[in-house]
Amino acid sequence: MEGWEPEVVIPGLGKKKVDFRVKLDNGFAWLELKSLYHGQQREQPIDLGIYFYKDSVGIWGDVQKLASVEGGHGYCIMFIYPKPEVARWQKLLTKYRKLIGNYTFQEKSNMSQFPSGLYIAKIEIAQGSN
Repeated sequence: MEGWEPEVVIPGLGKKKVDFRVKLDNGFAWLELKSLYHGQQREQPIDLGIYFYKDSVGIWGDVQKLASVEGGHGYCIMFIYPKPEVARWQKLLTKYRKLIGNYTFQEKSNMSQFPSGLYIAKIEIAQGSN
């Protein structure tokens, strides 16, 4: 890593910003960070799927921003707690890929490397299908 900057404006998108831009040996990584809690909260169940719609509640805005970056790779880093069940997570990813259409939405992390209380998902996002 050669350097990083917080709250970087995305060229061509007006005032829209990403959380971080990191300078690596092979170019830039544009990062959006998300904290996705699921489970019981104040006696109400919160399903992880709530974050995976094309609306303002979840990650859709970040997908659109990251898919528009040029000169590097876009990643959404999601801190998901507790770690979801593998089958449920894979089902969510498959459903979301179909929902968002012509975007790359590719998991780059490995769930088995994380404890039951937390999964840090690294999702590569780009324009065009994967």
